[in-house]
Amino acid sequence: MVTFIEILNRLTADEIKILEYIVSPSNNVTIPELTDEEAKKYGLDKNIKIINLSGSLPITDIKRETEGQTGYSVLRKNFNCIGECIKLDAPENVNSYIDNMISLGLIERKHNFTFAVDKIYHYLENHSEVLKIKSELESNPKIKIKLGNGRIDMTDLGNELLSLCSNENV
Repeated sequence: MVTFIEILNRLTADEIKILEYIVSPSNNVTIPELTDEEAKKYGLDKNIKIINLSGSLPITDIKRETEGQTGYSVLRKNFNCIGECIKLDAPENVNSYIDNMISLGLIERKHNFTFAVDKIYHYLENHSEVLKIKSELESNPKIKIKLGNGRIDMTDLGNELLSLCSNENV
């Protein structure tokens, strides 16, 4: 059985920052285009367009489909905006960090699980990196860019590790 000390030895400072952000109260998304009717549908105050995501993180896979071919290729896996929310030493490694934290069992990505409020993904879908990829590749009429929205959730193990770190001031 892997101990918490062994897990901590496999984590970078950036990964700890990401875990702390995922469970923090500042893990919010603003949805200005959420209508009053939609807010009511999801049990939200119609005057508040901010949703707290504490414990979860929206992500999307950027996929390329080519006409006449079956399947797709993943251009960017687990695309997210975490590097815009917190200061990371190496933001270019976010995908590797996510893979590592999943392999350690600290977070999980359940495929085909998304947030009920799909407008949570609008920021990712309209992010400059996504739009750049779309404009570069969709100039070819045989290529279509598709987004596979998903979510990353903290596991019990991840929560226990953070609780231990904050209690022990590790």
